Amino acid sequence: MAPFRTKPRSRFLRILRFCGPALALVIVLLMRVVYADAPPPSSAPPAQKSVPASPPAAAAPRSGPQKITVGLYLQNVPEIDIKTNSFSAEFYLWFLWDGDIDPTLTYELTNVVNVSELTKIPIFVDASGNSAPDTLPDGRKLQQFHVYGRFGHPFPLGRYPFDHHDIEISLEDGRHAADALVHELDAKGTSMRPELSIPGWTLSPMESKVGRSKFGTTFGDPRSGRSDESYSHVDFTVHIERPVLGIISKTVVPIALIILITFGAFFLQPIDIDARLCLTITALISAVALQLTAATELPPTGALLLLDKIYLLSYVAILAVTFCSIGVNRYMHAEKPEAAARVDRLGLWLTAGGYFGCLVFLLLRAQ
Repeated sequence: MAPFRTKPRSRFLRILRFCGPALALVIVLLMRVVYADAPPPSSAPPAQKSVPASPPAAAAPRSGPQKITVGLYLQNVPEIDIKTNSFSAEFYLWFLWDGDIDPTLTYELTNVVNVSELTKIPIFVDASGNSAPDTLPDGRKLQQFHVYGRFGHPFPLGRYPFDHHDIEISLEDGRHAADALVHELDAKGTSMRPELSIPGWTLSPMESKVGRSKFGTTFGDPRSGRSDESYSHVDFTVHIERPVLGIISKTVVPIALIILITFGAFFLQPIDIDARLCLTITALISAVALQLTAATELPPTGALLLLDKIYLLSYVAILAVTFCSIGVNRYMHAEKPEAAARVDRLGLWLTAGGYFGCLVFLLLRAQ
């Protein structure tokens, strides 16, 4: 009888039966080693660290620049001087802030003409008469100034006498850059006196805007280390225009009447050369006198103004009438009356039409 042989599968099962518990114990120990430092399940809330409470009086640190609310009320503009590119102004200026920086100590009116003539009267003062900002119930500080001074602003005159300009008051902090101080507008309070008027000008409502001024220098301060710092800047602007009808009656109408009188030479007899030339020469002298009178109100400039173009056009018209009169007289001496009459008709229509057509074009282009 053949000897009994154990099947390989039965032998493996017997080995697994005796070694199984030991293998399971080894696997459990390995899992404990691997997951010993694993974080707790996400369902369990993380442990909160105990943070000592800050004292109630401690203020949170300021993040960003200190904000200064600024406003202006324009009270009066006594004078606008085109020749000096300046104007006088009286206004109220105020600052409202909450922080360590006092803007009333470092603000500048950047377009003032003469600082020694600038008057800034603080409204809130102490017993000695020095500026002392008033503290509001919410902790903010308020200071107001009554300001008088002369301010500069360029007045371009290319379209004179139909020019229009902006009178502008500019404000800027002279010490703190934009990363330490910025301005905000008091939009509700900023305005001008409703009855404000400037003789010879038409006013538009005041506009204001906040911007940045950049300077490519450190102003000699070696601590700065930067040459591109920007500063918060505020502009208060009033747009002014000349009354159209008033300025036309004073500048355009006089020279137009002189040219109309000059055209009267065409209605004289062609043989009366003395009378014709008397009209044109008188018109030329009158036009030159008018231009010199108008120039006294303007600053010296090398640019060609609209008024200069009108007078140049008038000079051309006067010369055209003069040449036509001479030509007609020559035809009469040559016993060609039909040719003289034809030149008179053509000269009248061409010079009158050309002059007034170009004049209307210049005036419409200026508007």
